[in-house]
Amino acid sequence: MPGGETREAGSDQSDPGFSPADLLDGREPGDWKSRYPDKKAQRAMLSEACFLVVLLIGIPILIVVVWIGEPRTWLSLSEDQYRTLSTFAYAWLAGALGGAAFSAKWLIHTVSHWTWNRDRRFWRFLTPVVAGTVSFALIALATSGLFRVLDAEQIRTGSAVVGISFLLGYFSDNTIAKLAELAERLLGERPEDPGGGKRSPPTWRKG
Repeated sequence: MPGGETREAGSDQSDPGFSPADLLDGREPGDWKSRYPDKKAQRAMLSEACFLVVLLIGIPILIVVVWIGEPRTWLSLSEDQYRTLSTFAYAWLAGALGGAAFSAKWLIHTVSHWTWNRDRRFWRFLTPVVAGTVSFALIALATSGLFRVLDAEQIRTGSAVVGISFLLGYFSDNTIAKLAELAERLLGERPEDPGGGKRSPPTWRKG
């Protein structure tokens, strides 16, 4: 997820990131064949790509549906009720959109750099859901006045909520890490494990 990426074993350690100077991905000129000849792998990668494309196209459509107010009619809500509903709908949807964009970027990266593996499919499928949830929670904390990092007055409009939530979702790993640091300062350090020392979260690698 966003932040602190670790490359897969066997990847090119000189690779500078998503926009490398070597646009051939370590290939010889004219080497156009897929590095993944196995049909199961190809189908799995295609299914991941289709899933993410559906999210990247479908979520903006849902945001527009919320914006034009159709759910208010369906649910027979008052103006105040719908304002609250739309704020949190924007938060979750835009956060999930940010997570989907990040997941799609990593899918492109891992396939082209020959580090794709099937065990990371859960990561790519669930990142948008986790990102939407993180954005939803942070917007809720901000609008309640409990989370001072985000100014509640500046996220009263739908466009502000969408923009901030997209960034929160895209960088959800960074967001979670900072929240963990904040929680540790407020609630005390993490408990020690039976072997001694503080428990540390696992280090996840991207794939």
